[in-house]
Amino acid sequence: MAVINFASDLSGSAGESISRAKMFQFGFPAPVLQQPFVLRDRRKAKVDFWFEEQRVVGEFEGKGKYLRADGGAGLSIQQRVMKEKAREDQIRAQGVGFVRWEWDEMMNRQQFIHLLRRAGLPRK
Repeated sequence: MAVINFASDLSGSAGESISRAKMFQFGFPAPVLQQPFVLRDRRKAKVDFWFEEQRVVGEFEGKGKYLRADGGAGLSIQQRVMKEKAREDQIRAQGVGFVRWEWDEMMNRQQFIHLLRRAGLPRK
């Protein structure tokens, strides 16, 4: 299976494309990419993966969004992490499940399957 087949201009990173390829390979449902959610202050927050039928959000956690100098808008790493936590809390408050994974988890077949199953995603 070629990961390039799962590349999309909606994917925010190579990690998101690889995640989607592995979801397909392991028999999980196809997610909607970059689904927007409206937060309390009316801002929109897009999530990496949205499994509408199961009402579960999936997020690939590349460290770049926390460590990149250009992605922080003048915020410290601690402030970026807290901002992301608040975003997740507001999305969860809408009655959806939420699962996050990093490179190591995604690259470990059993661990990735376990994370997605524990979040309520079915396999074929």
